[in-house]
Amino acid sequence: MLWMQSAPKFHFVLDEGSVRAEGDLSRETVGKQLVQFRTNGEEWRATSGMRGVVWERRNGASWSAADAPPFGNRVYQRVTLAFDPQKREGTAQLAGAEGKTTHYRFTNANTGEVHDVWVNTADRHVERIKIGDAVDLRIAVR
Repeated sequence: MLWMQSAPKFHFVLDEGSVRAEGDLSRETVGKQLVQFRTNGEEWRATSGMRGVVWERRNGASWSAADAPPFGNRVYQRVTLAFDPQKREGTAQLAGAEGKTTHYRFTNANTGEVHDVWVNTADRHVERIKIGDAVDLRIAVR
């Protein structure tokens, strides 16, 4: 999960509830990142810095300051924070190998949600995180 906190950039597709967001994260330094994504026919951009997270919405060819959409902060947190909950099993358990990925599984000790995480065996980047049937985050390094 450390990889997600420090990766300089990646492309993502996040399905959570009724929201499907596809976009990119770029990170100048840890804590200073830009998340740009498209969902429901709209394009959003969130940047973090000295003023916290600032949101913008694309209007034609330009960006305008905007309040975060109702799902915005959740999308931003899913791709910028590497949430690593306490595990009922103690540590993530090896669930198998699938091609060039290693599949781990664990249960969140607080919520009981089953987490599946696929990690690329070559460079150890996270390729996918699935939390029950509620969240599916797919990541591609570019």
